Amino acid sequence: LYPHMTVEENIGFALRLKGLSREAIHRKVVPVASALELSHVLDRRPAQLSGGQQQRVAIGRAIIREPKVFLFDEPFSNLDAALRIKMRGEVKELHSRLNGTSVFVTHDQEEAMSISDRIAVMRQGVIEQVGTPEDIYARPATTYVATFIGSPQVEILKARREGDQLNVGALPVPTGEAARQALARHTGEVDVAIRPEHIRLEGEGTPARVRLTQPIGPATLVTVDWEGGTLNARVPGLAKLAAGAQVRIAFDPADVMLFDRATGRLVLA
Repeated sequence: LYPHMTVEENIGFALRLKGLSREAIHRKVVPVASALELSHVLDRRPAQLSGGQQQRVAIGRAIIREPKVFLFDEPFSNLDAALRIKMRGEVKELHSRLNGTSVFVTHDQEEAMSISDRIAVMRQGVIEQVGTPEDIYARPATTYVATFIGSPQVEILKARREGDQLNVGALPVPTGEAARQALARHTGEVDVAIRPEHIRLEGEGTPARVRLTQPIGPATLVTVDWEGGTLNARVPGLAKLAAGAQVRIAFDPADVMLFDRATGRLVLA
């Protein structure tokens, strides 16, 4: 940002270089500033703004130009939670309206999932997977991708093969026909992956004991201990389960993902 310019001048600077009149620039700056909640600081200079406000000014400078390609490098990192969600929507609407290309760099998985048409998950400079948000979430190519996307993280269980059956500890893992066919083709050891929202606490299932519960409004995170170790289940609503309560855990075979233990590559999803 240019420290000697006001917020309005900073946002409209690219239009000034194009030779637009002050009145024309002002007409374009006003709606951009309103969307970014900067209308009340248009006459201030960057040094008088908070870090989040300065970041929004920089976003405004990009938005007002309506370019064919946007490059956003973690643009929401200094914004509070409520404004971050609002800005996701603004950027997504802008992308749809301009029908251009936006490259968005972020470490926030929610931002990636909510904004993107396609996601490239990178690890140490190497692309692990490229796909739609749905593909990345439901069919992760590697255990790294599987654990990167989703909150809480996907549960990875070390399984032992006995023919076409998988066991974790002494307990069998429910698998469908597709999993049995995949195991017949795949000779290596596998790990079982299940997302917390697919773990059910119900009357029929494997015995477990509640370690703790964490209500988060629309759902409750329930940590349980069982023979295979510790699992985190995400159950709808406010679950009233006391520490030490006995429960049973179960999950649908269709929700089980299998990964090669040696390579971390997907075997079945």
